[in-house]
Amino acid sequence: MNRPSSFAIQDSLNRYPYGFKKEDPYPVLRRYTDAREAVEMSEFTVQEIAVTIAPFAFFSTATNDVLPVRFESFEARAEQCQVDLLWTTSEETNAAYFTVQRSLDGETFEDIGRVTASGSSRIRQQYAFSDSLPGPHNYYRLKQVDLDGKYELTRTVHTADPCNGVKIKVLRKQQNFYEIHTKSLEKGNTLTGELIDKRGMRRRQFDLKSNEITRFDTSGLPEDLYILQISNQSGYRLYTHKLLVQ
Repeated sequence: MNRPSSFAIQDSLNRYPYGFKKEDPYPVLRRYTDAREAVEMSEFTVQEIAVTIAPFAFFSTATNDVLPVRFESFEARAEQCQVDLLWTTSEETNAAYFTVQRSLDGETFEDIGRVTASGSSRIRQQYAFSDSLPGPHNYYRLKQVDLDGKYELTRTVHTADPCNGVKIKVLRKQQNFYEIHTKSLEKGNTLTGELIDKRGMRRRQFDLKSNEITRFDTSGLPEDLYILQISNQSGYRLYTHKLLVQ
């Protein structure tokens, strides 16, 4: 690998450290970026670094490079099948936007939203993004992109099941005939299923009982792509699934 043009140290644990010493035992990630934008990541302990750097939050640099964004916090709050992501910056320089990324396994991430950055600021900025379609287990990170296209990734945060123990599985038995299997820690819960077309119009509605199998068919509907939404008694959406009617 070519000589790196930048060197960064990123915490690999879910921490908010504002500083560290080289004798600290927790693992971090060492990130090299060369002129070809190639990236090499390796895990090691802080004892292996011959320098002490502070302050340190999400990513710091051992050179004199100016960080485009300094993060104070990044957290995920799960409630009623929705995950709210909150983050705060203390300083921004030529920041363009934040891309919110989600993973169901902690390895493969996809973009689910974008939040515009303040640009250049030396005062605290607060940001928020809501994920209304989370999975049973969710891993989130931010991709902070500068005006020149360069970017950094934050640490990953994880949330437990945001649907409070409700498990839903949709099985296609044959063309246009489906089964919905629901499991819940609470017995007797009534859920509501809806089929929504691309215009946002409700085309079908039916009730489901927790811990039971509900059968439904989409025959009679025009051929198109529909969205199956399942909500609890409070109206919170628990599940969303795409159905193709043929």
